[in-house]
Amino acid sequence: MAADESESGEIPENSVWKHMTHVLVAVVVFTIPLFSTNVVADRGAPMIVISVVPILALSLLAYPRIPGILARNLSNPAGWMLILIPVLMTIAVFFNPSGIGRGTVFLAVAASGVGFAVWDMTRSEMKRFVAIPLLAATTLQASLAAAQLLTGQSVVPTFVAHDIMVRVIDGVPRPQGTMVHVYRLAALGVLGLGVGAIALRRNFGASPIFLAAMAGASALVAMTFSRAAFVGVLTFTMILAVARYRGSRNAGRVACAVALAFAVTVVLTLPSWTARADHTTEHDLDDASLGRMTLMAQAVELARLDPMTGLGPNRYLEVLEERDMVDDRYPFMVHNYALAFAVENGVIAGIAIAGLLAWLGVAAYRAGPASIAAFGGVLPLLMFDVLHYDAPSGQVMLGVWLGALAATIKWGTLVGEERITDGI
Repeated sequence: MAADESESGEIPENSVWKHMTHVLVAVVVFTIPLFSTNVVADRGAPMIVISVVPILALSLLAYPRIPGILARNLSNPAGWMLILIPVLMTIAVFFNPSGIGRGTVFLAVAASGVGFAVWDMTRSEMKRFVAIPLLAATTLQASLAAAQLLTGQSVVPTFVAHDIMVRVIDGVPRPQGTMVHVYRLAALGVLGLGVGAIALRRNFGASPIFLAAMAGASALVAMTFSRAAFVGVLTFTMILAVARYRGSRNAGRVACAVALAFAVTVVLTLPSWTARADHTTEHDLDDASLGRMTLMAQAVELARLDPMTGLGPNRYLEVLEERDMVDDRYPFMVHNYALAFAVENGVIAGIAIAGLLAWLGVAAYRAGPASIAAFGGVLPLLMFDVLHYDAPSGQVMLGVWLGALAATIKWGTLVGEERITDGI
């Protein structure tokens, strides 16, 4: 038996290995807004060190622990997703090799390592090393987004990203914080809400600071004017409201803070939200959804080209152009995680991921209200966007989300004090 392991296979609390892993998780989570291909490529060595090195170091520490973690949690669907996503992508890139594909797979492997490190935490560890740095990041991004909306300026130091500013999309000015697209900012806010709810212990009250941070994450989502993220926050809040009805005071406090912050932000930015509503109601389904129907039809055609092994990771748009299938109005990858995964990695792989997502929803429901709220908050983005698949920051956020859900499902199977469903 290794000197740093207990008889149960868990790393002791005083293990230097474990402390290093936790600190790196906190660094990776806090720097998610900087973990963007464009920012890293444009800013050179400093941003590479800040964004890439911690996640690679974390993966090296986390991966030796994976066999032991899996052995103790074979029925955890989130864990199987953490394993199968990089494995299926590796198979696809073997049959469809490309430099950008190998880079995408490499990042998927690293993001999976982040997820396993989060999965191996206790609830108190998740609060300290995941929820707190994540909510700190969302608070910072919310502050930047508010300043960008008020001033119309970047308000971001040029050494981070001189080209980040308020950009007009569909006629609505949208702040981006330090991220390269506003919807990645929305995904960060929704993730912060979910992890925060999971990390909050049932038998400890939600502090004013914690509630303020959750409110900030909600306000951040409202400032992105993302309809999918709005559905996510609405789902999150409704689930916690039901939990409050069933007796959880913490769930009620969190639901009130999140709903109030979102509502106030909507009122303060009402012209932009009105414009989004008009765009939704005044166009047909395809135009109102920014071509999602068109993109789904294209995806089905592409999936038929190589249903067994797919096109290969990150080759979607390349093949679309090669076959002259690009729609000039909507020159994008299909905005659905499972469908995009099926096109690039094979239909069987896509079905497997869709099935695991469904299983994960059932397992999250059984684990308790915070778990299903965290699941339901992110699900609309997986259904109507693709940033968790094709964006570097999105891949890392997916790893954190799956790790947090895997942990709360694991806690629900433990015997003793931790077996109190989940954090709310």
